[in-house]
Amino acid sequence: MHTSQAFSSKLFLVLALLVASVPAHATFPGKNGKIVFIANPTGTWQMYTINSDGTGMKQITTLPPTTNELWAPSFSPDGKKIAFCHDMTGAAEIYTINADGTGLTRVTFDNLFDCSPRWSPDGMQIVFAHAVPLTLQTVIASIPAGGGQIKILTNEFWSAFWPTYTPDGSKVTFVTTQGGFISVVRIMDSDGHHQKQLTRPELEGFPTDISPDGQHILVLNHESTPITPVEIFRTNLDGTDRARLTDPGNGKSDLMGTYSPDGTRIVFPSDRLSDNFSLDLFVMNADGSNIHRIASGLTVGGCPDGNCVNPSWGPQKMQ
Repeated sequence: MHTSQAFSSKLFLVLALLVASVPAHATFPGKNGKIVFIANPTGTWQMYTINSDGTGMKQITTLPPTTNELWAPSFSPDGKKIAFCHDMTGAAEIYTINADGTGLTRVTFDNLFDCSPRWSPDGMQIVFAHAVPLTLQTVIASIPAGGGQIKILTNEFWSAFWPTYTPDGSKVTFVTTQGGFISVVRIMDSDGHHQKQLTRPELEGFPTDISPDGQHILVLNHESTPITPVEIFRTNLDGTDRARLTDPGNGKSDLMGTYSPDGTRIVFPSDRLSDNFSLDLFVMNADGSNIHRIASGLTVGGCPDGNCVNPSWGPQKMQ
């Protein structure tokens, strides 16, 4: 096996422990546009967009087949581009693509593992999970959106994943096992300084999005252990006033909740109506009310590790 492929295979095993429940990004303020997500109804994982009422589902990529269903797509602040990761070169790298599926551009070239990209509010930087060969851990790093020098922001000896810029670009939230073996949510300055823990270990928290007004974080529970139900919680940006928004029932999981650009609704994948681990796409109000399904049949063969679909709700494209 090629060295980079061997490294990538080992790293996926490491990441499986970190993101076994699910795999965050801040939704940028604006008028509600389309939702992008990953699905395999045709037999291979590809990227799709859909309207929030469930109409207009459209496949926008025809990339090589991959065993990596993570992809982690993320809309740019102006709604014109999507960042994501793909292993078409043998190792996961960061790419950008136009919202209509044209203009594929590779951003990282380290042939290790780069994923969970999220745009800065000004669209100039991308923060992402970056593998370091020294420890086989993923750290939080940043890179210019057009490619360039990678800047490592967190400790190379602790796993860190799924970073998220706050809407003002001053801070980044992420999940980490720093200080133990249980995942917690931490927040830091966007240059990596002044880290602070936001959730207690017993939650096993995983941050999935920050509200467009910068006031709240969506967090999942049971990230470190295969316990269900997995539920969506909302906390203040400082980790206080935690409230449970969903309860899918025993044995079910509500996953990667993402705010709409106007902050009034949340889109999330769930197996709450499934009997084979397959994930459907749901929308609810920001307070957890009025949950309804907008798309089904997205993960043929199921999604037992939960790392599928991963929606991002984009703003209407700016002219």
